Amino acid sequence: MKNKTKKKSAKSPKRKSGFAHGINSVLNGSFLVREYVITNLSFVFYLVAFMVAYIAFGYYSESNTKELVKTESELREIKAANLEMRSRLQQLKQRSRVAESIRELGLVESAGPPKVIHVSSNPKPTEQ
Repeated sequence: MKNKTKKKSAKSPKRKSGFAHGINSVLNGSFLVREYVITNLSFVFYLVAFMVAYIAFGYYSESNTKELVKTESELREIKAANLEMRSRLQQLKQRSRVAESIRELGLVESAGPPKVIHVSSNPKPTEQ
């Protein structure tokens, strides 16, 4: 039994597993000089360009989303101001308010209905 444990401890250190070896080759850049990477270099450049375009599109869409949210909030503020102005205009157009404002100018609201003045289409010439 002692011999078995000694044999295990006397073994050389383990090689890295497939995952650890792959990570190591990516980090130190040794995978870039392999034959299959060099033969497919144009495809690698295509993938890199595609990834850069994808990232740029992400930033572009994020900035558009932020601008859309900002514009929507501005629109809500403008709608609220419009509603407030409509309300003020409606109050100013009330008959009692108009009567008060014309009293300050020295005018008086008429008590009777307005009179219609008819003008004939063919005026008679005046003789002198």
